[in-house]
Amino acid sequence: MKMEKASLFNRPASAGAENFLLEVTGYDTKANPPCVFGKRLDTGEETRVTLRKLKAAEAEKRTNSIEKLSGPVKPGMTTTGTGVGGTLMVEQAFAQPDGSYTARWLTAMTHSPEEGVVLDVVAHVSPVKTNEATGKAWSRVNLVQNASLQNLPDAYREQLKIVDPFVVEDENDLQAGLEELLEYGVGAGVRLRMGSSFDAVYVSQARDRSPQESVAQFMGTYITDSIRQGIADGSCVVEVIPYSTVFVGKKFRENLEKAEPATWGARLSRSNPQVYDPERERARTVAAYQRMFIAVRLSDPNEAGERGIYVSNFGFPNSARASKPLEGLSEAIAYANTPAFAPQLPDNDHLKPEYAAATAPEEDGSFDAADLTEAPAEAAQAAPEEVAPSAPPPQRGAKPGARRFSRGL
Repeated sequence: MKMEKASLFNRPASAGAENFLLEVTGYDTKANPPCVFGKRLDTGEETRVTLRKLKAAEAEKRTNSIEKLSGPVKPGMTTTGTGVGGTLMVEQAFAQPDGSYTARWLTAMTHSPEEGVVLDVVAHVSPVKTNEATGKAWSRVNLVQNASLQNLPDAYREQLKIVDPFVVEDENDLQAGLEELLEYGVGAGVRLRMGSSFDAVYVSQARDRSPQESVAQFMGTYITDSIRQGIADGSCVVEVIPYSTVFVGKKFRENLEKAEPATWGARLSRSNPQVYDPERERARTVAAYQRMFIAVRLSDPNEAGERGIYVSNFGFPNSARASKPLEGLSEAIAYANTPAFAPQLPDNDHLKPEYAAATAPEEDGSFDAADLTEAPAEAAQAAPEEVAPSAPPPQRGAKPGARRFSRGL
């Protein structure tokens, strides 16, 4: 009789590795192994984290140890500890029977509570590009606004220009709302639901067009008679979803420019995978939006006491295999999770690194800015630390996000 291997034992399911944010409450460097104590920002759980042993080749790539992280906090210094109230990204962590975690990596996102904040948002990090006219390098992050941003300190809310998504009442409400967002300096996406279908686009704004002209062109191009009729009779629900653009800070951008494939290069590739396009018979670079941890800081005040905002670090809350990336800004807006609508994310396996690596031609490993899918209007080329402060919000409410847009969805 031919024997075949089968699963006969009752094997307990193994929990996969996790990535999560940890607010530091203390360290014990004399423990064996040394550990960091903190609170998980996603669950509120108080826990303990240790670093597991790695093979020699991998251990050489580990730049942070718990002993180094527990060192003194030196604001503005390249090498500094992460103090109480600072935020660590715990990567590839496995839960232990005693409730603690063993992690492969620990990355400092903020070294102290005063240094910055970490956003948990759907976002895309662009490759580092150079302005041919000025020679300045830059990279930016587009992030789709969500409800978690409402809990940020006011200074960060104002710089990110947080605005609640809102469902429009009629065509005039849509046009007026879009114009107000663009005047405020916020990107505007529009999601449409009719019957069992939904779709989304964003409002493109060129530098040589006013917000009113951009919105007029959008309305004339995308809002058809059937959509107008649907809005009027209630069969079509139109929701405006804001998004923000934040530039990467100079020091972190320099790290991205010289990134090794195994470190920041891999993270940039995950945000900008190359997908083989059979029609073009070559690879194209896709702007992959996905859930990310984005660390942001306020710049030093200028002579007038004004500040800007910039990105100082980023990471992912799950593995590349478990992620659900979205192709381009329009798809990110379409699948935005808002109080009015929370669609199930597609798998989009073709955007995951293992698939992209298997299908993209090996000889084309560069980022092609011209191929980025659905890039918004051309960004300003100032260095992030030199970005002008945000314009004051429209005077329709007490503060940004509490304006007429925030009407109980």
